[in-house]
Amino acid sequence: MKMEIPDSNQKNVFQLKVILKELSQDGSELLTNWEALINNALSLANSLFHILFLSLAEKAELEELATQLWNKVVILKSKKCLSALSLTKARHVAFQVVTHLYESNNDEMTIKKHVIMALKTARAWIDCKEWENAEKVLYIFHQAIQKLQHISKEKKAFNLTTEAFKKEKYEIDTDIFQGLCLSAELKFAQSQLNEAKLMVAKAKEFMQGTFPNKAGFLSLLCHNFGVDSFKDKQFGEGVFWLKESYQLGKDADDVSTSTQASTLRLLANCYMEEKNTDWIENAFNAIHLANKIDPHSAGIYLKLQLNVLDEEPNLNLILASLQEMLHHKDSSIDLVLNALHLLKKHQISSVAFQLRLEILKKFEFHPDYGLLLVTMLDSFLTESDGEFAKTFSQECIIAHNTIGRLDGATLKRFHILFWSKAAEMFENENYSGSITWYNYSLSLYSSLSPSEPNLGKLHRNLATCYLLVGETAKASTAVELSEKCEPNNAHTQYISFKVALATNDWEKAIKSLNQLVNCSPKDDDTNNIICLAAHSALEQENCELAIPALECLINHSNDSKHILIAIRCLLRLLITEMEENERLSVNNAISKVRTAYNKILVIKANNELSSAELEDEALWFMKIAWNLAIKYRDDVYAVKELFNLCYQLLTLCPLNIGNYIQSNHCLLMSCAACLQIVKNEQDKSLVQDVLEEVLKNIEQYRQGEQRIEKYIWAQAAALDPTVNNAKLGAKALKISIRLHLEASTPDYVKCSADLRNLIEFVMNRNEEEEALIYLEEAVGVIDKAKGLYPEIEIVWLMTRSWNYGLLQYNCCKYPEAEKWCCKSIKFLKYLSSAKENYEEQMITLYQDLLARATSGEE
Repeated sequence: MKMEIPDSNQKNVFQLKVILKELSQDGSELLTNWEALINNALSLANSLFHILFLSLAEKAELEELATQLWNKVVILKSKKCLSALSLTKARHVAFQVVTHLYESNNDEMTIKKHVIMALKTARAWIDCKEWENAEKVLYIFHQAIQKLQHISKEKKAFNLTTEAFKKEKYEIDTDIFQGLCLSAELKFAQSQLNEAKLMVAKAKEFMQGTFPNKAGFLSLLCHNFGVDSFKDKQFGEGVFWLKESYQLGKDADDVSTSTQASTLRLLANCYMEEKNTDWIENAFNAIHLANKIDPHSAGIYLKLQLNVLDEEPNLNLILASLQEMLHHKDSSIDLVLNALHLLKKHQISSVAFQLRLEILKKFEFHPDYGLLLVTMLDSFLTESDGEFAKTFSQECIIAHNTIGRLDGATLKRFHILFWSKAAEMFENENYSGSITWYNYSLSLYSSLSPSEPNLGKLHRNLATCYLLVGETAKASTAVELSEKCEPNNAHTQYISFKVALATNDWEKAIKSLNQLVNCSPKDDDTNNIICLAAHSALEQENCELAIPALECLINHSNDSKHILIAIRCLLRLLITEMEENERLSVNNAISKVRTAYNKILVIKANNELSSAELEDEALWFMKIAWNLAIKYRDDVYAVKELFNLCYQLLTLCPLNIGNYIQSNHCLLMSCAACLQIVKNEQDKSLVQDVLEEVLKNIEQYRQGEQRIEKYIWAQAAALDPTVNNAKLGAKALKISIRLHLEASTPDYVKCSADLRNLIEFVMNRNEEEEALIYLEEAVGVIDKAKGLYPEIEIVWLMTRSWNYGLLQYNCCKYPEAEKWCCKSIKFLKYLSSAKENYEEQMITLYQDLLARATSGEE
């Protein structure tokens, strides 16, 4: 009975024919929809399940079209006009159509055709890294091979001649060998390493029995596996594949000795990276064998590397390896540079030092000669005693100044290395050593012209070192040279100031200080240097220089904190001077206290200090001003100014009873000084001004008295809110709350306690409406506090009002209960951790309450 072909399959066959015809035409590769056509053909070819039931004519037509496409792919591949993936898809379409057409056909020539096409298609998919498609094609390949083997056995049974059979078997085995190699590649790429090894082992069996001339091909395959394993840091696998590659290559005529040596060098690298048992011995054996069959420079370098990595490095062997590498016909400067880096890393640069002249002689005309010099110096600098580096540096400097000058890039690198070493010495407090390396840098300058880059900084560094070793004369000379290069540099003037301090040259010190102040730009760095100058003068207890240095800092710094510290130091010095010389005026000290007050105002406005730190600063300067006022009580003008400053400084402190009282004392003392001025002053205009100041002080004094009275009442109420006079107690608590909130930094802890007392106080007296007002005010306070209001107090306010609302609820007073519960819920949003414990229950009950209150239900 003839099987009917489904209509859908007939449609697919028709579409496939159309596409194959279009793809096979000349110039079809130029079509813009080539990729779309190929993808469509690939999809249709995969869906041809009943293609074997086509008529012979249809099969022949499809086969012809598929063959044309296959041949076209071969041509297009040579032209390289399409991507490898696109061509592979086209090849796969042709292969799939042909294999489907004759899937059940056992014709030997047809099957051989399938085998050839499968090998090429599988190769193409592997090259495109499409492992799944490659695996499918190889599966078809193995099926075809099995058919060929079966046909071959049948032919032998029908008296096939021995020679013909051997020839046929050889052809089949060749295909099997190729298929095994492709399968090995595929399994390796899929990280199925055991399967890859199995495929290679099978391929070796075929090779040894049938065609040993394929050993070179298999050796190359294993070598590539070894290279990939090394790149993937799978060094154990790399060892396996590279050993296999070397063994296969030994008997292969088409594997050169250089290739074998390359395999052995890579094998040695794998041993080095793997560091397994006996790795050093195995690596030495591999590299010895590599150098024996092909003495390549890379092999000599590996030998050096192994000698360096030995647990107990033999310096003689390392020296011999380095010499061997240097004398090799292919020795290059890059190889020598790598060797120097290697020796530096393992701190055995002494070997390179012995051969330094030979190395330099060999590459003296190379374009990278400067890089070689820098690398050698960098390597020698790692030696602990530094003698190699010093000797080499001196040799380079002499050569630079006598034989031939170093190029600009090399000079720059030398300066960097010299300065780095000098800085290292300086950090280790080896200042003499630091001088040596800075002088090496100085020796490389072609001239000492002020225009030379970094010369001013170099002289500064030398001056600092000379100063620290006590060589003040050399320090002075170095500073003078630095000033010639960079007279307006703040660092230069600071070093000049320090040298002047050390040599007791006050005139020079003052000059340097003035120049330091005038240096530009005026940045944080300059301000810090002025600080250092002032600190240096203070360290030497030199008031004559410390005072102007501090004055400079106060007048020019942008850092308010630095200014306050400077004013403190300056006031101490001024007070000491005034104690030693009673004829000195107090006005300078008054001016500095006023500056301090202004700076504290700025700090407060910018929130640069905490309230406690701000209070400490204000009180310190207030005490200084108070003590000065007492000491210079005979100078009424000074007394007035000083007590006014005391009052102003106290206004910056938290509002408490002690500060209120002391502020009023300051006002009284200022008034007393003003009246004394009026008594002795003849200038009517000045008298008028002073009297107006007295009236202003008196008004401020009265306000202060009122605050003190309120504060006392508030404190009394806070101690006992149940005093007999209820209105007075509530008023006192409200005053206390207001004082807490009016403070520069509100005290929400104390405020919360007073609020609790106030609300509890009025609720105990059944003043419900007033309690609701205070609860609403509490919500406002909490909102302004921005998280600073104690959460435990918020919980108290919430639960107190909620419980009172529940009491009204139980008494069926739903409107009243709604008011209190509504007020309670307002506190809920200010809770953090405790919110989830209350929210659901409160909202549920409040909704019921709201419904009852609205409906008037009883």
